[in-house]
Amino acid sequence: MRACQAESHSTVVPAQTTRKAEPILAAYKETLPGVPEQVGHARDQAAIYLGGYKSSVVSDAQLIVSELTTNAITHSSSKGKYFTVCITGHITYIHIQVTDLGGLWAGKEVTDELHDHFHGLVLVRALSYDMGITEEDDEGHRTVWARVHVPALAKAFKGCTRRACNALS
Repeated sequence: MRACQAESHSTVVPAQTTRKAEPILAAYKETLPGVPEQVGHARDQAAIYLGGYKSSVVSDAQLIVSELTTNAITHSSSKGKYFTVCITGHITYIHIQVTDLGGLWAGKEVTDELHDHFHGLVLVRALSYDMGITEEDDEGHRTVWARVHVPALAKAFKGCTRRACNALS
């Protein structure tokens, strides 16, 4: 599967950490209807596709997926239409992004002083080491993304082979 489109985008929030490209160990991408029931579906899919990682890492990723998909169907033009979730699991991080149809809330900086109704993004920021918001194209598609740190792969990714884990030690 190709990496998420926004892994190399410019962001409203400057990247705090630069990482060189890493191989993709797990990937999930799906376009879903913009209805509340799909939040749980996206969260469940994250758990399935990231199943090789430690449960604490998967739980953080699931919470971020839940927050970003909820925002897509609550605060964007995706409500009742569609949005896309893309997750890639790497050796040292998990990249999560949700692309919606844009709308009135666009390009706000992700800071600790967000309005009360954007408190979910403060939570996402706390769980991730980097995050940002990008306007994708002329049609106003917006992508909100976050990256979750993965502890040493040998301990975090239960699905790695002995040789692969030893190579990282």
